Amino acid sequence: MAEVSREIGVGQALLGRWVKQEREHNNSSGERTYAELEAENSRLKKELASIKLDNEFLSKASAFFAAKQHEKRNTN
Repeated sequence: MAEVSREIGVGQALLGRWVKQEREHNNSSGERTYAELEAENSRLKKELASIKLDNEFLSKASAFFAAKQHEKRNTN
């Protein structure tokens, strides 16, 4: 669990909560096949990459609009 949490960039406690929630959601003992775990891991890595891109875009957009607002205040 520690290795996976480092790989995807989240805290181990948070990952543990996600696993617990998923197990409860599936109402299972938590035993899944290696292939199922690999598929989910792959899906989560893609989702994380997409979220990181979205976050980067939003950060840049926020900085852009803040600069425009600052320019507007300085010209008035």
